Amino acid sequence: MSGASIDRSRPATLIDRLLSAAIEHADRPAVHAGTSTQTYAEVWRDALRVTEALREGGIGPGDRVALWMEKTPLALRALLGVLAAGASYVPIDPKAPWRRGLMIAQDGAVAALAIDRQRAVHLDAIRAELPSLRLVMVEGEGGLAANVGGVGGADGDAVRADLERARGALALLPEEPAYLLYTSGSTGRPKGVVLSHRAALSFVDWCTETFAPRPNDRMSSHAPFHFDLSTFDLFVTLTAGASVRLLTSTEAMLAPWLSRQVATWGLTFWYSVPSVLVQMLELGALEEHHWPTARVVLFAGEVFPTPPLRRLRRSLPQVRLVNLFGPTETNVCTYYEVGEIDKNDNRPIPIGRVCENLTSAILDDEHRECAPGIEGDLWIGGGNLLTEYRNDPELTAKKLRPDPRPGARGLLYHTGDRVRLEQDGNLTFLGRRDHLVKVRGYRVELGEIEAALYDHTGLAEAAVIALRDDDAGHSLAAFLVAKSGADAPASLRDEAIWRAHLGERVPLYMVPAEWFFVDALPRTSTGKIDRVALAERARATEA
Repeated sequence: MSGASIDRSRPATLIDRLLSAAIEHADRPAVHAGTSTQTYAEVWRDALRVTEALREGGIGPGDRVALWMEKTPLALRALLGVLAAGASYVPIDPKAPWRRGLMIAQDGAVAALAIDRQRAVHLDAIRAELPSLRLVMVEGEGGLAANVGGVGGADGDAVRADLERARGALALLPEEPAYLLYTSGSTGRPKGVVLSHRAALSFVDWCTETFAPRPNDRMSSHAPFHFDLSTFDLFVTLTAGASVRLLTSTEAMLAPWLSRQVATWGLTFWYSVPSVLVQMLELGALEEHHWPTARVVLFAGEVFPTPPLRRLRRSLPQVRLVNLFGPTETNVCTYYEVGEIDKNDNRPIPIGRVCENLTSAILDDEHRECAPGIEGDLWIGGGNLLTEYRNDPELTAKKLRPDPRPGARGLLYHTGDRVRLEQDGNLTFLGRRDHLVKVRGYRVELGEIEAALYDHTGLAEAAVIALRDDDAGHSLAAFLVAKSGADAPASLRDEAIWRAHLGERVPLYMVPAEWFFVDALPRTSTGKIDRVALAERARATEA
């Protein structure tokens, strides 16, 4: 994309907006974690030390920096420091097996790595496998190594001056990458989704206009940094001058505790996957707690079962309750404001209307537009779109295409979602074209799990299917055909062996809950694995 028409004197970039907000709100609270609170000045004082360390290591625009850390204020400061250096951040799931983390770092060809103590045991192996690595920052007593980070207060005026200098030193174009998020891939390798400053800012600006965050708002940060939901929590908050409550991975799982704490913390915004809110209702009796400060509750990542959603709607009548929808490649692309839900209506709610900063098309297999009421594929265009898939021009060309409609211009992203436009203007989600499903809010490519299973020498054949689950969106079931013969041990039909095998290769949420050992996989008349028959067998076993 040409940069000829871009105003280089005032770059519309995410980091410029973040720095401007920090200058304006230096003395306001920015981050809450545990019992501590840090101001914008304190957060950015340490973030700029990360920036300085990166620049001393020769790392800046065009480089990628991996963050393999637990979700803490230190990790957030590292993330902001990367952006202020003009580089892009690559968050790695801290719970992922180290081999998967290494795979992501290798694919991203990261120039630097910020790592916490728990994962530092893998540093020697990582260095040996990563020739692109030029700088490593390891968590220490006062922050990151090389005296990066600190404790105590910060002088607001001094930090403002540092922020002004940092902003003046940046000469980024909006098309340059801001972050690289890895999602499940069908080849057995994660897919790297490259998001530019322009895409990030398009999303932030839409959220700001739609939900009107204010400096006195307190936002939740439930999602981990490698999950695209976190970009709302962090960037919408920190460009609005508001404050964010960082939840650790342990805190995020404590639904009864969260149900009590949201009011104690005075949260005004909440954003998570629906299954967390379901647990807060079922296990934490959320509707019995008084939460007077709440004004916006957002959910995304999976289908929200209608009965508990009805309960949530009735328990928070004063709150804007909004269903957000979209893949990582577009972030949010549609939204639906939940009103009253009839007690006899258990249909899934719509995914709503296309965000105002985006364009859309519903196309059939011949790329013709579908009339209202006719099912088709959802295509999305506009500012939020990914730039490319990292190291995969073939997939980029397949998914990101020129608008195929006669006379149309620009690029459209083929989401793979089957939708129908209803008479009221809302979209109904009908399913996926491929094997990509959501499990507890995470995108999971079934083919990646199958590919990891095939790494085992004792496997003859495998199929992983997704079953509807009211709480988690989907649950996973694996069907295995183990190799037979005199040399095949009986332990190959022990699910513990296979759980351990996958546990070294994929995140926990991608390990199937159910295991079936069969002599052969059923086939359709075309020779394909009959996944419908497998699903029927799994459901029959549950019954």
